[in-house]
Amino acid sequence: MLYPVVRGLTLCLVISLWSCQRPTPTVVASETHVRPDIVPHVRDADDVARFIAGLPGTSGSPFAELESTDAWKEHRRQLDEAWHKTEGSLISGLQLFQQQELSAAIPPSTPVFYPFSGPDALTAILCFPQSPTYVMAALEPAGTLPTLKQIEKKHEPLFNRSQNPCTKLGSANHS
Repeated sequence: MLYPVVRGLTLCLVISLWSCQRPTPTVVASETHVRPDIVPHVRDADDVARFIAGLPGTSGSPFAELESTDAWKEHRRQLDEAWHKTEGSLISGLQLFQQQELSAAIPPSTPVFYPFSGPDALTAILCFPQSPTYVMAALEPAGTLPTLKQIEKKHEPLFNRSQNPCTKLGSANHS
């Protein structure tokens, strides 16, 4: 009875040792195929955003001519003024809150889910600056960006302070 058990164990040991002596198969490096980016890289969104935000366009911007108008220069001045006010109240307040209340409470590698974002990315970024990922949701539809043809000189009055909701950014008391 003992003989079949010893024979079976010996056979398993021989097979195990034999398999350990076989050379390891070599992996041949193959060419890695880089998938083409499925999102086209166009600068339209950046050009429109910079123009509306009162930031000077990059070289070759289709808005360069409109940026030389007095109306756009005034629009830029008003937005700069609004941002300076906002940096002094809202932004510094959120940064202080983040340092005092959130910095130790949440690990820096934690993704942020911000269900009330809408156009507000600033709050999530200021409250959770170390987060690697921001997931934002809102009720507002994304919409489309205006084209250069839609932003013509006849629409320059839209950049006036009284008609531009963006310039009200720094006028609200956020303290």
